[in-house]
Amino acid sequence: MGVALAIKPGGLTSGRRSGLSSLWGPLAFGAHFALMNAASLKQNKWVRRAALALGILVAFWILAWLAVPPIAKSQLQKIASEKLGRQVTVGKIDFKPWTLELTLNDLRIASADGSKPQVVIKRIYVDAAMTSLFRLAPVVDALRIDAPAIALTHLADGHYDIDDILAHLAPAPGAPPPAPSSPPRFAIYNIAITDGAVDFNDETVHRTHQLRSFELNVPFLSNLDSKREIKTEPKLAFVLNGSQFDSNAASTPFADDRKTEAHLKFDGLELAPYIGYIPAGLPVELRGGKLDADLSVNFEKTASTGLKITGSVGAREIKLADSKGRDLLGFESLKIALTDVRPLDRVVHLGEIALAGPQLTVARDADGRLNLLPEQAGAPAAQPAPPAEAKSEAGNQPAQPDWQLQIDKV
Repeated sequence: MGVALAIKPGGLTSGRRSGLSSLWGPLAFGAHFALMNAASLKQNKWVRRAALALGILVAFWILAWLAVPPIAKSQLQKIASEKLGRQVTVGKIDFKPWTLELTLNDLRIASADGSKPQVVIKRIYVDAAMTSLFRLAPVVDALRIDAPAIALTHLADGHYDIDDILAHLAPAPGAPPPAPSSPPRFAIYNIAITDGAVDFNDETVHRTHQLRSFELNVPFLSNLDSKREIKTEPKLAFVLNGSQFDSNAASTPFADDRKTEAHLKFDGLELAPYIGYIPAGLPVELRGGKLDADLSVNFEKTASTGLKITGSVGAREIKLADSKGRDLLGFESLKIALTDVRPLDRVVHLGEIALAGPQLTVARDADGRLNLLPEQAGAPAAQPAPPAEAKSEAGNQPAQPDWQLQIDKV
């Protein structure tokens, strides 16, 4: 009851006002202090210079963002068209100066008659690094080429439909050779080519070869002194005429030893598309078959060049005919295991040779000649004896070691 009598009308309101008054003082002092600091910062010449530099940088970014794409597009189309002798067009260019990212979209190189595109690249993305300024060499954090498509034709007369481009790029007749110089220094990270395609129309054999799903990934490639010993691990994969090809490697391509470890693999490579490239007049004719390979290749250049191949190679469903088109030889599968093959050292060590389902057809013609023997086209002409000088030069060369062949199992 005593507490209730102590509270007077208006007492609570006056208490709140006194609390606000106690808060207003520090707030007013803080605002006054902030205004004084802002004024002092404005009078500081280093602050003014930093603000000016930041404003210039932002203005430069905006100007580059707006101006670089149309200028780059115009100059790229003009210069590339002049250099190649073909019409070159670019759909759109995007540039981000604050991150140095450049994107080219829908790059096209027309055919010689201009009726269709011969090269189409959906997208080229380049992410440059600021460290290029400090290293005085181009450093690219990422390079990506998406969906490149190329159409190439080998004409019936032996020429290619890109011979005019090669002529434009070739040095002018009589031009002095370029002065020798060291290769340009560079560093490129995260190189990727995805979803590539090539159509190669070979009119000489009336066949079109198709390469699809081309993928190439190279994590790192550089010849800078500080990066020469770093190992890069590229990967390559594609489908050629319906056959899958896959590979990967680990290499130091710019180091002194150029050490490289590669793995190559393909399964069921059809031979039919390549039969037209086999020279005519051979005693046997390839009708078809498939090739398999799973190989590891190790290369290193030291005092002497070393090359070692291990793994396995094989063939399936091979069919051979004689010179008259009759069945001669066939087998279901042939597999060869390569334990240690060093061709530069003339060493061949095979773990196993396995042949399954061989079939040999022997026929005798009306003249009593077997199809196993090649046709006689007449007595071979006598070969002239080599000159004495050639003999002496051959004698001065060091003798090559004999080939060493070892087969563990047949």
